[in-house]
Amino acid sequence: MPAESAAAVGRLRGRLVRTARASRPRRRTRPVTARPLVLSADDHGLSDGSSRGILRAHDTELNSSVPVLAVGPAAGRAVAGLRDRPVVGAGAQLAVVGEDRPLLTACEIPTLVGHHGAFRPGGGRS
Repeated sequence: MPAESAAAVGRLRGRLVRTARASRPRRRTRPVTARPLVLSADDHGLSDGSSRGILRAHDTELNSSVPVLAVGPAAGRAVAGLRDRPVVGAGAQLAVVGEDRPLLTACEIPTLVGHHGAFRPGGGRS
């Protein structure tokens, strides 16, 4: 390749590199701050097996929040399992849909339950 052609190719390459660099998005100038990750293990109390798994995850510091499903068939045993542990965050999980029966009677919440006492599909919406 003649010297003039090589010089022209070099200039063209330089322009392309400068254009590509100018079109790249700029890097963030603010430092990224660390944010805590909160892992919540839902349905504690749904079954003995799921509750054991949730407690095992808590014991290994995997989850930091444990909402208890009070209408779950294993809720009593699930709460007993939490008493032995320093829980980072324990709370109540609201359940207004599903196959589990509510804690209140059908007379107390007639708009949310059907004639069999179970939650209506869709949370009581007609």
